[in-house]
Amino acid sequence: MAKGDEPLTVQDVVAASRRRTGKGGPLHSPLYEWLWSHHGVLAPELNPPRTPNWHEMAATFAEKGLLDARGQTPKGLTVRRTWQAVERDKGIAAGGTVRKPKRGRTTPAEATPAPEPPTNAPIDPENPYGFRTMGGVKSPPKKEDQ
Repeated sequence: MAKGDEPLTVQDVVAASRRRTGKGGPLHSPLYEWLWSHHGVLAPELNPPRTPNWHEMAATFAEKGLLDARGQTPKGLTVRRTWQAVERDKGIAAGGTVRKPKRGRTTPAEATPAPEPPTNAPIDPENPYGFRTMGGVKSPPKKEDQ
């Protein structure tokens, strides 16, 4: 039978869809694929208010031979981050939009507003800006004042 005469199977198409060209490995690790396929059962156990033991989960995956994207036995941090990726991707697949958490500086809307000074407090002419003193001790007088 010639190459073009062989019947096309679903397995052939699935295998082709997962092949990558150039740099990079498979689209997702075996760990990701397993977490994705068992998401419905795992979500109530792995999401808040629960606090899963990621290190024990990683040890269980390692015992069963499930590997991360690098082909190594997963660590607890890898399992947690992979679960977070599955959660994010499941949300996107369900038609939701998922915001990435902001890192670094906060925007003015997120910043804590400065406290407002009391309006009825008398203004001290020697300290018009209301700076506090160290233990009630005032600064030494300036040379001009002596």
